[in-house]
Amino acid sequence: MLRRRLESAPMPVLVLFAMFAAFGTYFCMYAFRKPFTAATFDGLTFLGTQVNAKTAFVIAQLIGYTISKYVGVKVCSEMTRSRRAAALCLLGLLAQASLVLFAILPMNLKPFAMLANGLPLGMVWGLVVWHLEGRRS
Repeated sequence: MLRRRLESAPMPVLVLFAMFAAFGTYFCMYAFRKPFTAATFDGLTFLGTQVNAKTAFVIAQLIGYTISKYVGVKVCSEMTRSRRAAALCLLGLLAQASLVLFAILPMNLKPFAMLANGLPLGMVWGLVVWHLEGRRS
């Protein structure tokens, strides 16, 4: 029913709907990006180096994002229309699972959980934008 209404809606209505839907989807995934910044890791370092633990977490997550952008070129371009919503949900579940690992792993392995968190989240934007490409506007 919604699809039929949007197909016959004026262009500004379609554009507004697409904007809010894309923003809402991406906004929901943002909760999986930085929850570790709420905690303090004062005095903790990464593997006994002078690198602050929180800095190591951010760098590991950025590396995960970067890797996922390259992987996402293939994954997002080959994703069929019927699998996009499920893929977005799966990416969210993988990001959440990595945060659970972050909570239970010892300090020296926590950056690997953040790398695993960045991998699925880096592809979310590609799938969200893929929904918008090729529309009437």
